[in-house]
Amino acid sequence: MLKPVTLVVRPCSGITGEHDARIPQYTSRTEVRYAGGRSRASLAIEHFGQTFLLLSKEQKDEVDLHYRTSCQWELDHDDGRVFSCVCLKTVECKSDAQGLQACSECLQILVLHSFQVSISRTGASDERRKYIPFRNQSVATGKMFATNRGLGRFVQETILRKHDMLLDFTVALSSGAFDDNPSFIQLLEVMTARHQRQARGRGFQNMRYVSDFYQFCHELQCVRPEAYRLFSSKFGSRTERSMLKLRSSKPKMTIGISDTTLDRVIKYLNDYDYPSTAPLACSVDDTKLHPSLRPYYDKSKDSWYLLGSTGDPIIVADVEQLKELIQQTSGSLASKACVWAMSIPLSNVPPLIMAILPISESNTAASLEQVEEKLLRLLLINSPMPINIISLGSDGTAIERNARRLLVESGFAKVEYTKIPHPELRARPLKVEILVIGKHRLTIIQDSKHFRKTCRNNLFTGAKQLILGNQLIYYQQVRSMVYDQDHSPLYVRDVDKLDRQDDRAAARLFSAANIEHAINAGHAGLAIFLFVFGEACDAYQSRTLTHTERIHMVLLAYFFKTLWKSCLAENGYSSTRHYLSHEADDILDIMVNGLLALIIIHRDHLSSPFPLLPWIHGSEPNEHIFGLLRSTMPEFTIVDAIQMIPKLDVRLMAACQRKVDASDMCHGGAGYAHTHFDGSGADLESLACFPSQETFEHIAGIAWTEANAIWEVLGYFRGSSPTSSLPLVPITDLDVDIDDTLDEPTTGLESESIEVSDWQILDEALQAATFASVPPSDIPDLPKGVEDILNECGLAAAALNICDLASV
Repeated sequence: MLKPVTLVVRPCSGITGEHDARIPQYTSRTEVRYAGGRSRASLAIEHFGQTFLLLSKEQKDEVDLHYRTSCQWELDHDDGRVFSCVCLKTVECKSDAQGLQACSECLQILVLHSFQVSISRTGASDERRKYIPFRNQSVATGKMFATNRGLGRFVQETILRKHDMLLDFTVALSSGAFDDNPSFIQLLEVMTARHQRQARGRGFQNMRYVSDFYQFCHELQCVRPEAYRLFSSKFGSRTERSMLKLRSSKPKMTIGISDTTLDRVIKYLNDYDYPSTAPLACSVDDTKLHPSLRPYYDKSKDSWYLLGSTGDPIIVADVEQLKELIQQTSGSLASKACVWAMSIPLSNVPPLIMAILPISESNTAASLEQVEEKLLRLLLINSPMPINIISLGSDGTAIERNARRLLVESGFAKVEYTKIPHPELRARPLKVEILVIGKHRLTIIQDSKHFRKTCRNNLFTGAKQLILGNQLIYYQQVRSMVYDQDHSPLYVRDVDKLDRQDDRAAARLFSAANIEHAINAGHAGLAIFLFVFGEACDAYQSRTLTHTERIHMVLLAYFFKTLWKSCLAENGYSSTRHYLSHEADDILDIMVNGLLALIIIHRDHLSSPFPLLPWIHGSEPNEHIFGLLRSTMPEFTIVDAIQMIPKLDVRLMAACQRKVDASDMCHGGAGYAHTHFDGSGADLESLACFPSQETFEHIAGIAWTEANAIWEVLGYFRGSSPTSSLPLVPITDLDVDIDDTLDEPTTGLESESIEVSDWQILDEALQAATFASVPPSDIPDLPKGVEDILNECGLAAAALNICDLASV
């Protein structure tokens, strides 16, 4: 038997998201309460016979009321519902029905075309909301919200003023315009907190300061204490005493290598909670020191020392002994400071100033090797906790390179080889050298930016005539390109009155834009030189390349310079005059070996995967330390350097938290540009993937093929000696001794037995290049550019001859 149906009366639910998924979005973006009415324009014409814009305020209000009465639905913004303006209010439904139901009038709204159009529209963007008319906004609701949130007075005062600074600032703040400058935001927080404390009658004792603002204040105090006092008097911050107390809590720096060095390293790793088994980078470099003897008090040992001479610190017992020691050691004053730094090879982590030692101008590789052996023995063998140094970097001077070789020759370090078969079957395989000290493996690294500047100096020097196949590259080519200001990416200062340590100028010279400019100018040899050796530097400095691409770039440079030597030898040219300096050649070999060794160590010898950031391995942290030292005190003694190290730690931390501004790289004559801490764009997951040994061999084959192809473009076909396209230049008088240290001025006099007049060398070269002994009918047609060069060289030879005659 069927049970009787029981009907109950329930309130109308209106239409919701259950009826159409677009309704919640519609109610959330639409501010008006009533909608679906006739247009105000048609109502104005019907009731007043003119357009809505021409009506008075009273007439517009009347039209708004007519619009209100013509509306077909009402919005409930809080619950996301829409009701018909003629809603039945209640609905009869079964007593066991689940949920509320909409009445028939409300359901009719769903079939209205105007309603479907309304819920299909997308909301206005934040930038365009200001164009929505006030009559389509719930102004009263907005004012009540502003009043309740304490914004009413702000809105009331600023809404009538255009271009108000406070309003513009609030909009910029809310849009995230200052997110990249947390110190500024935290300054506002500090000022607000100080105001609140003053309003409650409290002082500023024990006030907490957030990290970025405090770091900014600490750096300012280290750079200019007087400026910090002025700043803190206006904006507030911690006292100078508290900052000094914080700096003094860290282990003190001492001269040379000692247990204090190990204490500083352990404290550095603990501060960053960095496991000692993870890889670390070590680097060494030296800088000029003001020679001076000064007493220094070591609080940890409660003793006075005399510092400033080479060797270990000299303990001073009393004042009388001090005078005697000054007289005894005045002849062995140190003129340089050698600094060892350690870096956690991750972005935005400052390096540690690990050790410092005063040395003489005539410091030898043997003495440097003894100090480094002591340091590595302390950290890698005698340390109570394992410290995993995987690279030892330097800037490429001969003393530093020879000191690394002595580590092996002395037996302290052993060499482990990883062989890569040479793409040419008859050639010897490539050997990647890795040093083994105890249970640790590390490699020697040369600074890539220094190599780029060395290549630039090789190109610009007058002591070299670099020959690339049938191309001669020289300084005047670059200079002529620079003065084509409509197309050149270089500055005049990049070639005239050049700062040889300017990293930015070197980067611009090897940039893609300048290579393209060289090609358009007809200097194919110059473009190839810049491309190949610029790629070798980019293999270290790029943040976005994969390790496979880095391997390809350094091997291409290695094979290119190997074929360059073969080309010069097969055609009888002296590598002393027509090839890179010995320094540049040696640095490139170490760079290639270093990058390949780093990849092998990360792939085969680390306990867990770790990304390789090659731009951190090198001596750039040391150069950064020296730059901060000289910005604080241009001429400093060894005592000054030790006392400034706590402040340098603060400034290094602040520098690593700042982002590198791209506009800074456009400056000319600006010296070093430090970017070792910047990891913008680096993909750590990609940098933790390392190619296999088979991939190494495959990349070597590709790089070898490309290197040969490049030399064929230059007119050199390996094995077809002499190259038919190369006019042979007599070399009997060209093989003279040339100082290869191009980064420093040449010292000493050349032997009279090898002195050759410049005009004689140039004239003999011209005789060969202009086919002086060839019958006129057999002289080939030369391109116009070659004829112009020969004419210029002829004029230069004549001018040099006149100068020689004038000096006789």
